[in-house]
Amino acid sequence: MKRFEKKKWVIILTLLVTLSPLFVGLILWNKLPTEIPTHYGITGEPDGYSSKAMTVFGLAPLMLRFQLLILYVLGKEPKTANLSKKVINLVIWIIPVLSLNNCLMVYGKALNLPISISKFTVLLLGLLFMFIGNYLPKTRQNHTVGIRLPWTLKSADNWNKVNRLSGYLWVITGALMCISVLFNETVMWIITLVLFIISGAVPTVYSYQLSKKEK
Repeated sequence: MKRFEKKKWVIILTLLVTLSPLFVGLILWNKLPTEIPTHYGITGEPDGYSSKAMTVFGLAPLMLRFQLLILYVLGKEPKTANLSKKVINLVIWIIPVLSLNNCLMVYGKALNLPISISKFTVLLLGLLFMFIGNYLPKTRQNHTVGIRLPWTLKSADNWNKVNRLSGYLWVITGALMCISVLFNETVMWIITLVLFIISGAVPTVYSYQLSKKEK
């Protein structure tokens, strides 16, 4: 893929950022407890723990696998010309940012810093939805980025209309997610779940209705 050849150093940088929590974990090794909370329930209380070694040597490499998978999928995209440089940059930086955020939040909580992983995660998801939503209307038909449904992939008109609607919907969804962090964890997660369902169901139903009209 020619675009990746021009982005060789950017790709290397994304891989290093994805793995950076591993090196941070090594620096903090002596300060970290032997058991670290790595999963939290709807109330924000930890309900799952991992060993220090599993956390430091497991989380970042797991995210690295996801990053390599995304790069592979982008490399195999048959309609690469339909992906703008901004969209490609957005996609290749999602996993590195999530890896850095999630792992550092885990370390922060293990060191008893006054942070809420649940609220910070939802806030990050909200911002991510807003960023992606901003680019959806500008994304042309492809098999990697956008609202990829059977009907949108068959019809360029269906794709354009659904992704335009989804763009506005996802920006609103992201903003509401950010606002939801003002509530307690239980209410926040209920709002987030409802928003997830709406942001997925509305484009699907709209795309299906458009396909029926086209027929």
